[in-house]
Amino acid sequence: QRRVHGVRIPDKHEDMQEVLRSNYYGRMDDSLSFLTHLLLLGALASSIVLVLYFYTSFFSRTPKTRSSSNITTSHKKRRKSTKRRKAVPAPAQASTFLSAVGEAEDEEDKGGRDAHPLHACDDAAEAQPLVLRPDQCLSRGPSGPSSCYWRCCFRDSFQLSHCGVVSDSAEFVRAIGSVGFDDGCFIQPNDVCLDHDDNLVIADSGNHRIQVLRRDGTFVRKFGSYGSAVGLFVFPQGVCVSHSRNIVVADSRNHRVQIFSSEGRFLQMFGCEGDAPGQFHYPRSVLVDCFDNILVTDSENHRIQVFNCEGVFLRSLGTNGSRTGRFCLPASLCMDRGGNLLVADAGNDRIQLICPKDGVCLHTFGSWGDGPVEFHTCVGVCADFAGNIFACDTHNPKVKMFRSDGTYVCQLRWGSDRLDRLRGMCVSGDGSLFVADRGGCVREFR
Repeated sequence: QRRVHGVRIPDKHEDMQEVLRSNYYGRMDDSLSFLTHLLLLGALASSIVLVLYFYTSFFSRTPKTRSSSNITTSHKKRRKSTKRRKAVPAPAQASTFLSAVGEAEDEEDKGGRDAHPLHACDDAAEAQPLVLRPDQCLSRGPSGPSSCYWRCCFRDSFQLSHCGVVSDSAEFVRAIGSVGFDDGCFIQPNDVCLDHDDNLVIADSGNHRIQVLRRDGTFVRKFGSYGSAVGLFVFPQGVCVSHSRNIVVADSRNHRVQIFSSEGRFLQMFGCEGDAPGQFHYPRSVLVDCFDNILVTDSENHRIQVFNCEGVFLRSLGTNGSRTGRFCLPASLCMDRGGNLLVADAGNDRIQLICPKDGVCLHTFGSWGDGPVEFHTCVGVCADFAGNIFACDTHNPKVKMFRSDGTYVCQLRWGSDRLDRLRGMCVSGDGSLFVADRGGCVREFR
């Protein structure tokens, strides 16, 4: 058979129609093989692109953490700079600090917020703070990305006067309230805080209301009931008092946050069910920082969301996971003496120290177990004026005390009384520790 450029040339005895047919099908086979190779090359290229995309997106979401070597080095540098600093007696430092605060308040009255030296947080080259005794003031704020937060905490007299120092020998004193539906009685209380009048504000979750009691247990007021309308609750789990005396409530099963006046009058609310920014899935705890921002533990979305005082979404901290800087069912949070966030990472059985500006994990301690620095579902955390950290080991159940670096100190004594499932907690100005017990009361340690 003769072929020219791949086309078969017929012999004189062959049928011309049969030759044309064979040429047609031969060219079709060549085209099909070319298309098959082209499709295979396209599939290979697509798979390579997908692999590169998932690889880069996974590593871009990895949280920034500080290595232990960097932290150790920074601590050594701080200790050396502290030794070189000229020692000043603590009473003199305290008087110097108080006079500085007074001058700052005068300047703020004259020139507004921008004239206040303690508000100048954007200057990275600010001088180090005064070193005071723990029972007088904060010792030292941390250096680094969150150093501006602790400085602004000084401007608010409410934070300074409503947080004392809890003694290492503190023990159980009494139980406030009992199980029931009446005023001053509780069904599964989940959180407690102090208002500007030194009253206890309690999230009475099972009764779907907020109660205000004096510290001796005398009933003051209540507001809220079961429902999804404005001003009503379904199992509220978190409560906090702002610097403007408003009461902020985490309305957990309505998946929102509501704000009330100190008398219980509804002011505003924000949030709905979902996983988008500004939405919640069972918010469990709320906190108002020194800038009047509202921080919410969005528990089942495994993150902390930050809003301004108007309820406008600002940023989100953390995501689901067990690495440092990530959360699994975060339950409670508070601000320590350095202006950083202490987060009770319940699903990971640990406490994390988080920078509230960028979500960087500064320190973490705890794991699952029954040991001194181990937890079996830690859902409550708070810090006193000296930097001591208190954690509710809910299912053990115990109240544990740690130093600011996570060193175990002791377990608070409760005598013969039986502790139930411990939840939220707060520290009063005189050093009393109040713990919400879901058994139906609020327990005081002193």
